[in-house]
Amino acid sequence: MINSSYPRPQLRRENFELLDGEWEFIFDEGNIGLKEGYYRGFNASQTIKVPFVYSTPLSGINQKKRVDVLWYQREITISKDDFLHDVMINFEGVDYRADVYLNGQFIGSHEGAYARFSLCLNQAMVVGVNKLVVRTFDSYNVAQPRGKQKWMNDNFGCWYKEASGIWKSVWLERINFTRIREIKVTPRVEQMNVEIEYVIDNFHPGLTLSSEISFEGIATNRVITSLAYPSGKIVIELASPYLSFQNEFWHPDRPKIYDVKLTLSEDQIVEDKVDSYFGFREYRAHQGQLLLNGFSFYSKLCLYQAYWPLSNMTLPDLESARKDILLLKELGFNGIRIHQTIIDERFLALCDELGLIVWCEMPSPHIFNLEANRNVLKEWMEILHQYYNHPSIFVWVLFNESWGIREISENRLEQSFVDALYLLTKAFDPYRPAISNDGWEHTKSDILTIHNYEQSADKLLSFYKDINLVMSGKTSSLSMRNLLADGYKYEGQPFIFSEFGGAALKKDTADGWGYGGATDGIEEFYTRYRQLIEVIYDLPYLSGFCYTQFSDVEQEKNGLVTIDRKVKVDISTIKKIMEKH
Repeated sequence: MINSSYPRPQLRRENFELLDGEWEFIFDEGNIGLKEGYYRGFNASQTIKVPFVYSTPLSGINQKKRVDVLWYQREITISKDDFLHDVMINFEGVDYRADVYLNGQFIGSHEGAYARFSLCLNQAMVVGVNKLVVRTFDSYNVAQPRGKQKWMNDNFGCWYKEASGIWKSVWLERINFTRIREIKVTPRVEQMNVEIEYVIDNFHPGLTLSSEISFEGIATNRVITSLAYPSGKIVIELASPYLSFQNEFWHPDRPKIYDVKLTLSEDQIVEDKVDSYFGFREYRAHQGQLLLNGFSFYSKLCLYQAYWPLSNMTLPDLESARKDILLLKELGFNGIRIHQTIIDERFLALCDELGLIVWCEMPSPHIFNLEANRNVLKEWMEILHQYYNHPSIFVWVLFNESWGIREISENRLEQSFVDALYLLTKAFDPYRPAISNDGWEHTKSDILTIHNYEQSADKLLSFYKDINLVMSGKTSSLSMRNLLADGYKYEGQPFIFSEFGGAALKKDTADGWGYGGATDGIEEFYTRYRQLIEVIYDLPYLSGFCYTQFSDVEQEKNGLVTIDRKVKVDISTIKKIMEKH
């Protein structure tokens, strides 16, 4: 069973201590904190509610003025027994750089807003009360992977408020020195087995690893392996009848989950025990189609930007996630493209449990140079490792609309970098499709995607009905970018219309915008929505679509719901339109 309350649901232990809540806090506008020794502790001017960033109401501060350097501090209590373990502090997301101190000693640092990280506190901790201090640094540097976070003082276009500082959960875990550091779980449909790769910290001879798989409470197989090396893999056959029928495979309509229990032991003494899970599923792009478990799968996605009115990019609570997922399914969507952010992993666990496929997308930098390339490469590989096990993730998206690779259409250096990232992604995960540059100007890519916000269904159909015209790169009165970068040719990939629509209601656009002319009322909106969806369904070469978008986001007012999740449309009307395919 999935425990979506645990901060990292794919590698769960019995106990953890959540550090979310009130921390002491200070703005360091003059960047004097290091010189003044704030890392040893500071006189706080105010408090902040972690993990909400200072510009949000839920933080308790709600300051709009931008400050690059922030300091957080709180006390943690360490017992004598804690020294028998490694006490790990885990950060799910800090934007952009975090430096961590305990009792004035530097513990470690991390760069990258979207990947999580962990540090061991043992070197500096003492019995009793300990002072934990975190310095964060963010900037308007466009070489940082920043996605939809603005890099000017005011919002503009489709870029919004930034998420400087701690913006996801912080928590402690006390774990044995000898432990399971990570696992990579790969269900293999054709072989009817599951492969579990593992890495052991503080490995020594004599360890055994017990791996038990169960399905709906019934054990299917258990393997005990004597470990010869600190890393390796175990292949577990899944006993019949658990794979006899499609009902036992993971599908958005039937999100079946297999539980995994791993026990690391020596001489029958347990060193570590973790729980995980997987869905038995396989995604493929094959001969012009998208396949799920070997069957053609039509993707009905909605663009999901993961912003909330009181918390910006931070998931306000698990119930908010659950409501969004259920509402998306009720509207007739079977998946989402999480756009230009890496969402709280507990949200993904709910997608696994409730049945919603996910496109996971790397937030873009907005320049192509040595620093940006290094940042993207480092953080993307961390994200791949951290989110690989989630059965709901269908597709990896590397770049969006040539952001950060503005000259990719002709620039061989940019093309080579994106190809290298694609090949690294496929080397780590050959079981999912990867998209090189969502929207246009693809290099090596398993899917070719199309973005176009034309509001006239007739114009859209007249151009896109001829796939040969689309692939030729010829322009028309309908604005379009070439689907392939120069030097690349079509190799039989499936097509997805991965951004379109974006219509807004006129009453919502007094302080914002949508794509094309706003509709006068809800009936006009339904007509436009229906006509656009019907065009997509009438294009026989498509394997699916992604409609823009689920919710309004700050100045962008083209959601099916408002940013505070008030539904603008009649759910049954939208679902009926969606059901035509």
